[in-house]
Amino acid sequence: MAHGYHYATASRTTAPTVELEDGTEITLPTRWVICSTCEGEGAHSHHVGCLTSDDFNQWDHDEIDMYFDGGFDRGCSVCEGTGKMLEVAQDRCKPEVLEAYLLDLQYEREDAALYAAERRMGA
Repeated sequence: MAHGYHYATASRTTAPTVELEDGTEITLPTRWVICSTCEGEGAHSHHVGCLTSDDFNQWDHDEIDMYFDGGFDRGCSVCEGTGKMLEVAQDRCKPEVLEAYLLDLQYEREDAALYAAERRMGA
């Protein structure tokens, strides 16, 4: 199963690299996929949050129309507004490259979990 390119500090529209144990830096093979955040639109209104019927009841017709016409949308920061992003083509990676990439993903997830725990503690 392929994993999306999720390095927090890197662009998802340029091919990721991984450093092997011998110091060699390899550009990973990739394929373009539809961005799962904006679903290929290049923009979304996720920043608005979840809206309930009570929220809509407080809006006038113009505000509701504006919402459904995309008036609250912002450019997608995940795909940089392109509607697509690169996914590592794991089936095209050499075994040692795939192992290094998956290890990097594991470290990234562990770091993200640590930072999330620190934020919950107010650090």
